[in-house]
Amino acid sequence: MEQPNKMTKITLNISGMHCSSCGKLIKMKLDKQPGVIRAEVDDVKKQARIDIDPSQTNIADIKNLINDFGYQSEEA
Repeated sequence: MEQPNKMTKITLNISGMHCSSCGKLIKMKLDKQPGVIRAEVDDVKKQARIDIDPSQTNIADIKNLINDFGYQSEEA
């Protein structure tokens, strides 16, 4: 029997996010990303907590997705 892939938890600090609309945009894009199991974006703390399936995506993909929208992200 094949073992299920282990979920990876990521916390990213996001700079350039200045309002709740920014957080909603990032969350919407993360939710559409294949391999993202769950995403929470906190525009007050300027952080994203993301659970991913590492067989479908990785930290670099997630950071690139966020950076493509003009924000800067780094691991917390």
